[in-house]
Amino acid sequence: MSGQTVSQWLNSVGVELLPGVAAGSTVLCVGCFLVMWLVRRRSASVQSCVWQATASAIVLSAVVLAAVPGVPMRTSPVMSDPEATKNNSSKFMALRLAPESSLRNEAVPAFSTELTSAAVAPAAKVRDATPVVIGKQDLQATSEIIVVSAERSNWSVNVPALLGGVWLAMVTLMLASFVRSIAACGSVIRRGSGETPTRIQAAANEAYDRLSLPVRLRLVLSDDVQVPLTTGLIRPVIVLPSNAIKWSKEKLEIVIAHEAAHVERQDVRWQWLGRLAVCVAWFNPLVWLASRRGMLDCERACDDRVIGAGFDGIQYGQCLVEFAAAISG
Repeated sequence: MSGQTVSQWLNSVGVELLPGVAAGSTVLCVGCFLVMWLVRRRSASVQSCVWQATASAIVLSAVVLAAVPGVPMRTSPVMSDPEATKNNSSKFMALRLAPESSLRNEAVPAFSTELTSAAVAPAAKVRDATPVVIGKQDLQATSEIIVVSAERSNWSVNVPALLGGVWLAMVTLMLASFVRSIAACGSVIRRGSGETPTRIQAAANEAYDRLSLPVRLRLVLSDDVQVPLTTGLIRPVIVLPSNAIKWSKEKLEIVIAHEAAHVERQDVRWQWLGRLAVCVAWFNPLVWLASRRGMLDCERACDDRVIGAGFDGIQYGQCLVEFAAAISG
């Protein structure tokens, strides 16, 4: 891909894609907060679905804008024509190099009226304008000004292309960070304990039964984590800290039930989608706020699921406090 083609593509990104993403994500996030306020008395599961729908719409709108050429919302900046500038500069340079005798003995019409007065005067006045006779010194000074202006115009910054390049660079960096986090989770699973102790597996089966889950999820103990987590899009895995072997049976059931609720709600998939929405509209603070609110509602929905399954709320609160202390430490 040539440099000119890349510049044109970045210009189209800055002119067509970015305004659409900015406007679309802003409208969608404002609508998201409005709907969340309307359903504020509903369950956290309903509120988290609002962010899931918003994130889906943000990613889908960006894909549509990138795939389907839209109506250009461009306002062409006033820039000098390179060919015209080149021709005018060559005319001035030719007059500068003309013999002194020809400039002394012949009247030189100031064709600079075509460059200056034509921009501000009507066409009829330009046709009726009387050629002005100028001297050699005035011609040289005028030609130097025009040549310098032409050289400066070549260094004009293409703002849409610059914005498109910055947006693309940030999206690339954030996607790379996202991929690294996925790879890190896979590495944690590979380095974790492959065999689940019988005591932990029995507590997990009890948690699955109380949630009425037909599946039995894979459990991994790892020294690389301090708090439980769930990872894996196709084959979900629950990762527990290595010291979970010392936890009480009730704490194990509560923790595993919470992580199993994430799997039941398919939160990993929705969190990936929300992360993509943030990557696409990283410049919009409303998207970051909506994403954070959606993640909090997701955790609250899992809390409600565990409490609704009959687990003790006091013990559940104690577990949350312990994990918060572990993270802060």
